[in-house]
Amino acid sequence: LDIPAIKPLRYMKEFPAFCLQMVGIWTLCIWHQLGCPARLNVVEVGPGRGTLMADLLRSTRSFEPFRAALSVSLLEVSPALRKIQYEKLHCIPDPNDGPSHTHDSTPSPSPPSPPRYENGIPILDTQRLVGGDLDIPRNVYGASVEMKEYAAAAEAQEGEHVLQSGVSQLSDVPVKWCRNLSEVPQVPMVIIAHELFDALPVHQFQKTDRGWCERLLYTTATDPTNPSPSSDATSADSQSTSSPNEAPSECLQFVLSAAPTLASKMMVDRRLKDVPEADQADLEVVEVCPQAQALAQDMAQLVSDQSGAALFVDYGHDVPVGHTLQAIRDHKFVDLLDDPGSADLSTYVDFGALRQAVEAVLSESVDVHGTVSQSHFLHSLGIQARLEQLVEMASDDQAEGLVSGYNMIVNDDGASGMGQKFRVMAVTSKGLGPIVGFESPSSETE
Repeated sequence: LDIPAIKPLRYMKEFPAFCLQMVGIWTLCIWHQLGCPARLNVVEVGPGRGTLMADLLRSTRSFEPFRAALSVSLLEVSPALRKIQYEKLHCIPDPNDGPSHTHDSTPSPSPPSPPRYENGIPILDTQRLVGGDLDIPRNVYGASVEMKEYAAAAEAQEGEHVLQSGVSQLSDVPVKWCRNLSEVPQVPMVIIAHELFDALPVHQFQKTDRGWCERLLYTTATDPTNPSPSSDATSADSQSTSSPNEAPSECLQFVLSAAPTLASKMMVDRRLKDVPEADQADLEVVEVCPQAQALAQDMAQLVSDQSGAALFVDYGHDVPVGHTLQAIRDHKFVDLLDDPGSADLSTYVDFGALRQAVEAVLSESVDVHGTVSQSHFLHSLGIQARLEQLVEMASDDQAEGLVSGYNMIVNDDGASGMGQKFRVMAVTSKGLGPIVGFESPSSETE
């Protein structure tokens, strides 16, 4: 497969602070549209180092009624990242939680059994999503989620103390760490998923004269100077982890299935049924991420049950665009099979698939807004006025840095600009009305 020349966009997880503060303003606007409830939980899924949440709290702490209503939930399974987030949010122990405020005092769970494999392939979990037309396997890609749970439980069993709660001194707001959405307090909420979906695993399907065949990993002990697999599988490309100078050894290669797989039969037609024929005409590869669809549904269900909104920000498109799977190490592209586990794997998010998943089961109780470009979203929230305000108070060097950050985030250059490449989608309670940031733009076409 020819991998298109896509500019690496994961090089800057830490956005300029004043840009992330716009998410705080958006959250404040949603709270007002909800009728200023006495409690609002802001949930971030995949909070990274805690930068976005820290900037959100700083940008809203002067709005006292909002601050008084606010609580924070961070969905994070890593004890190490929880410590970083605790420090980033300037947390102190929560006096309301007693002496065990920061550590989980319950016995550590036994690690679950690792995923079962057959011929090197994880056995699929048959648990399914609830909801008629989109009854897809929740964990059809299997190993990723199960291995994460296994690693987390194993780490806890080794005696790692896991932070559970605290109070952020940035705005005197209680913070809770959770492992999954079921642990989030059941109150009105705003859920934030910033650069989350792009890191989830995808299935890749390639159009052939045999139908849509799945791209798979093949493990074989073969002569590295002759990397063609010795099975009947059809090679999609010959990337390998072996070097021609090495002795014959086990290596990895990408191959195409000899015929359409169960996954391709389940996923491709369902995904393409809502895609305009013009967008399908030149489509040779389709990427489908069932975990992203399931996670979007879970977030939307919480919004439906408790009222509120979910905000998705990531780089992507509204329709499938072909092969986007990429490996990035030290801000550069590397071969997907070059030292597996040492590089970030990422794909462009198919926002159309997220909309399709949510509307398939919750169209009566939530509204889906967007996508709009990141540039449009931030300008609707007043980022240019905020920049001008900050520049007036800054030194020359500081002003130059502010303008540079602003230009990078809102750059509308179609070839590489983050302002267009990053898209924004929201899911809100039904009938909440027009949502700031998602006003009909004059030219928001892909």
